[in-house]
Amino acid sequence: MPLLADLIKRYPRNYLLRLEQARMYDDLGDNGTAFKILDQLEREREQKVPDVANCPLEKIYYERGTFLFWMGRLDEAQGNFQRVISQPQDLDLNTGVISYLRLGQIQDLKKQHKAAVPLYQKATEYAPDSETAKEARHFIDSPYHRSKRTYGP
Repeated sequence: MPLLADLIKRYPRNYLLRLEQARMYDDLGDNGTAFKILDQLEREREQKVPDVANCPLEKIYYERGTFLFWMGRLDEAQGNFQRVISQPQDLDLNTGVISYLRLGQIQDLKKQHKAAVPLYQKATEYAPDSETAKEARHFIDSPYHRSKRTYGP
């Protein structure tokens, strides 16, 4: 964290460093600080702070959705992932495929597997050869069940 904090001081407009910092705080269990970083990035983006204005809003929604998903705040996570996929043409493959996977998993956790299946199918279409697509294919036939989080998002 100290190294990353130093880099952020030297390159304050590099939003990628702050996204990574938010992930690290989340991994450490400090969700409050993680959300504050994302909220600040979103405000700076809206204020058109140089360079931060280039941060894709979908990246902020994706990170927020991921944190909320692992916290078990499924409705809020779902809302953020819905925002991510609202402009699918703007998404990078990784963000798109994982967002569809998470949306399917949220439906399964809500005991709505029928609603999950098309989302898993969309994930497999989005990046067919990815590991995430392989995971999504598995959940089409076998609904997702939450296991204890043992690693980062």
